[in-house]
Amino acid sequence: MPSWLWVIIVAGILVLAVLLVWAAMKGREKQADRQRRKAEELRIEAERKLAGAQQAEESAQRAAERSEEERAEAERLRREAEARQARAGQLEEIAEGESQRAREQRTAAERTARQAQSVDPESPDPDDDFDVHEALGSGADAEEDRRPESSRAD
Repeated sequence: MPSWLWVIIVAGILVLAVLLVWAAMKGREKQADRQRRKAEELRIEAERKLAGAQQAEESAQRAAERSEEERAEAERLRREAEARQARAGQLEEIAEGESQRAREQRTAAERTARQAQSVDPESPDPDDDFDVHEALGSGADAEEDRRPESSRAD
């Protein structure tokens, strides 16, 4: 075989090797470019998910704060209700005391009215169905008769 043929074969092999290396480099560049685009898409997706996660965390934090505020308000209302209940108990005790005092005063007034009726020569003798208002009514009528005309209209 002539040497020029060997030169052409070697040159062809070299050109072929250069083309293969060039094609491999282009393929790697394309693959790297695809991987860069995919990585960028994944970064964008990760940023989107991170933003969503941050919003969810903020929302959860606000919900926790509202829950704590509601819990504090409920506790305040519970304490207020307990205080009101205690005050109602105190008022009930006061009312019972006032009621007892009123009964005692009524009993004393009845005794005094009976005594006044028994002392009054014009009144009938007190009996078992004694009515304080009736007994006092005759005295109140007499007192009203003694008041001046201008004060009766009140």
